[in-house]
Amino acid sequence: MGPDALAHVLRPLSPIFAGASPDLLVGLGVADDAAVYRLSDEQAIVVTLDFFPPIVDDAATFGAIAAANALSDLYAMGATPLLALNVAAFPDTLDASILTDILRGGAEKIREAGATVAGGHTVTDDEPKYGLVAIGLIHPRRIFNKGGARPGDTLLLTKPLGTGTITTALKNGASGAEFEAGLAAAVTSMTTLNAAAARAFRSMEPAVHACTDITGYGLLGHALEMATQSGVALRFDLARIPWLPGARALAAAGHTPGGTGRNQEAVAPHVVYEGAVGPVDRLLLCDPQTSGGLLAAIAPDRLDETLAALRAEGAAASVIGRAEAGAGLIVVAETPGGRETPARMSAPAGGARQRVASSERPKKPEAAETPETPEAPEASADPLAALEVALGHTFHDRKLLVDALTHRSYAYEFAGPGVVSNERLEFLGDAALALVSASLLYQMRSDAPEGELTQLRAALVRASTLAALARRIGLRPLLRLGRGEDATGGRDRDLLIASAFEAVIGALYLDAGLETVRAWLEPLLREEAEHAITHQRVKDAKSRLQELAQGRLGVTPRYQVISEEGPAHERVFTVRALLGEVSVGVGQGHNKREAEQAAAAAALADPGWTQTVAVESAGEEAP
Repeated sequence: MGPDALAHVLRPLSPIFAGASPDLLVGLGVADDAAVYRLSDEQAIVVTLDFFPPIVDDAATFGAIAAANALSDLYAMGATPLLALNVAAFPDTLDASILTDILRGGAEKIREAGATVAGGHTVTDDEPKYGLVAIGLIHPRRIFNKGGARPGDTLLLTKPLGTGTITTALKNGASGAEFEAGLAAAVTSMTTLNAAAARAFRSMEPAVHACTDITGYGLLGHALEMATQSGVALRFDLARIPWLPGARALAAAGHTPGGTGRNQEAVAPHVVYEGAVGPVDRLLLCDPQTSGGLLAAIAPDRLDETLAALRAEGAAASVIGRAEAGAGLIVVAETPGGRETPARMSAPAGGARQRVASSERPKKPEAAETPETPEAPEASADPLAALEVALGHTFHDRKLLVDALTHRSYAYEFAGPGVVSNERLEFLGDAALALVSASLLYQMRSDAPEGELTQLRAALVRASTLAALARRIGLRPLLRLGRGEDATGGRDRDLLIASAFEAVIGALYLDAGLETVRAWLEPLLREEAEHAITHQRVKDAKSRLQELAQGRLGVTPRYQVISEEGPAHERVFTVRALLGEVSVGVGQGHNKREAEQAAAAAALADPGWTQTVAVESAGEEAP
C-alpha cells in the first residue's frame, strides 16, 4: 500500500495501539523500520515482517532477495539478526520443488547473516508470495531511529537506486545485453545484505544520528519520514545520487512500477525541486526499492571516520546531501561534483535453478530493490578486494576474511550471531605459518643445524616481522577493533597486527588450501629470511626470548635448574625458563648455559604462553 493509504487504514486504530507497554520502545506510536521490545536493561528484541510476490524469474534468487529485504529492517535499526520465520503463499497448481528452491534461497541468505530459520507458515494462494518474520537483538540504548537527524548532518546512501524500474522492465519482457547487465547488477544489489554497512554504522554509533533503509516508498518517501520525525529538511544533490546501470533509460522508456505514482503523490506536497530535475529523475527518486540500501544522517565532523569504517567493512557509500533547518525535502540539480559511478558488481553464480513463470509475477510490483552500492569519491569500492589482490586469491567464503580481521575487542563490543574474533583463525594460521617457514628454511639452509634453523624461524615469525608484512599488504586500515582498542592505538600495535596476519593465513588456508598459502607466503618469507641471514640478525635463543617477552609482556625471563643427573663427566642439566611464575619451556644440556638455551628455544617454538602470562599478570594487577 502507498503511505497515504496505509495511514488512512491505521488512523481509526490508534486508540487500540495507545497506552502500550513502556517496554515497547519502538512501535506504532512513531513508526520506524521495526518494532523494538525491551527484555532487560541490556537487551531488547527487534522484530519485523515483509513478504511480496516474485520480482525475478529464478526461484532461489527470489527467496534470497526476500530474506535480504526482511533482514534489512533489522540492520536499519542497528540490530544483529537472530532468527527468522518463513511466510509463504503458493499455488497448488505449481511444482512444489519451486517452493523448495524459494525456501532454500531464503534459508541460505539467513544463514549468511549468521541467523537461523526456525519455522514458518504457508497457505495456498493463486499467486506465489514469500517473505519472513525477522528477529534480532540490540542494546536498548543503541537503537538507530529515523528521527535523530540534525541540521548540518551529512546524508549517506549505501546502495544505488533503480531496482523497481529494472524488475518492472523484466516483467514487461525487456531484453538485450545492456538490460541483462543492469538486471544482474540489480539482483546482486538485492541479494547483498546490509550487514557490512550496519556493522560500520554501529562502530560509529554516536555519529549516526538517524538511519533507515530504502524500500517500497522509494528514496524520497523514506527520506520524508526521516525529515518529518527529525524536524529538519533534507537536501539532496541530484548529481551525487547513484543509479543502477540502465535504470534511467528504462524509466524513460516507460517501465515504471505502479508504486512509483503512489509514492510521488505522497511526497508531492513536501518536496521542492530546484534546477533541472526532469520527469525521469522525479520518477526514479520515488522508485520502489526491494532490499535497498541504508540512508544515514552522519555528524559532519565524523564523516571521514565513518567512510573509513565503511571501507574497513567492505561496504561503499555515496554522499548524497545534507540535513538543514526547515521541513520537507529539497532536490537540487546542477550542483558541483559529478554523478557517482556504481561499484563493480558480479552477477550471482549460475546453476540449475527453478524459475518462477512470468505469468506468476505480479502485474504491478509494489517494490523492487537496488544492487550493491556505488561509491562516493570519499569511499573505496571494495577494500577487501584490494586485500584479495595482495593475497593472490579471491575468497569463495568472504566471511573467513572478515573474521580474520576481527579483533576480540570488536567481537565483544558488537557481540551477536555471526560476529566472531580472529583467535581461532590465528591458531590455525600460526600452524600453517610454522610449517611453511620451516619448510622454506629447510630448503634455503640445507646444511644448517636444528638450533640455527630454530633461531632463523624465530626471526621470521617474530611479531615485528609479521606486523611489517601485514602493513605491506594493507592490513592495518582493515582491522575491526573495538572503539576503546582503536582509540588507544591498537591499530599500531605490532602484536595485534601480527595476530591478524596469522589469522588471514588461517582464513586463506581454509578457503584455498596449503599450497595457495605456500605460493603467497613463501616469497614474503624468503625475502625476510635472506635479509636476516645477510645482516646476521639471528640471535641466540635466550636473547630472542628476552626480546619477545619484554616486547609483548614487559617481563624478563629467568631460568631455574630442575635437576642435575649423570656422572660428573657426563652431567645433564634440566632447566626451565620462567616468565613470572609461569614455566614457558624446559631444556637439557651438558652445562647450565646449554640447558638454558634449550629451554629458551623450547619457549620460542611454542609461544602460546603469551596469553597465559598476560592473563596471570592481569590477575595480579587486579584489586
